[in-house]
Amino acid sequence: MVWIILKGILYLLLAGLAIVAAKDLPCYLAWRFKYKDQGISFEYIPLLGLVYYVFESLHKFFEKNGALERFMPKHYTNSDAVAKFTQLLEKRKGEDIVLMNYVGTRPFLLVNNHELVKEIMLIENDCLVRKPPLELPIHLGFFQENGP
Repeated sequence: MVWIILKGILYLLLAGLAIVAAKDLPCYLAWRFKYKDQGISFEYIPLLGLVYYVFESLHKFFEKNGALERFMPKHYTNSDAVAKFTQLLEKRKGEDIVLMNYVGTRPFLLVNNHELVKEIMLIENDCLVRKPPLELPIHLGFFQENGP
């Protein structure tokens, strides 16, 4: 009886893990078929993706002690979320764009080249469609949808 219960729990855990792991597959496939041929590299953090870079409280579990200290500004004493991004930029030095997996099924593009950022900002209102991460009960006009 105990073995049946343990098997059931194990199957539930494996099914949950498979579902969570499958969410990263669309990010990888988008990189493989859309971005790899353009020379854009893919930075993959299993399950967490960009969330790992933003929440510095996760760094203590996956990084060696003091690994990010050289990337932190001198006036910070504890930790800095930007230190992991600085480490990524150091690792991918010379690359204009780095693609990362994200919480959702769409990849996240990190643009490192200032000229590309300038170009994106100049053509932003003509060709980009903003999609808010959640629907708001109020209409924010220009800031939300490229105009009133």
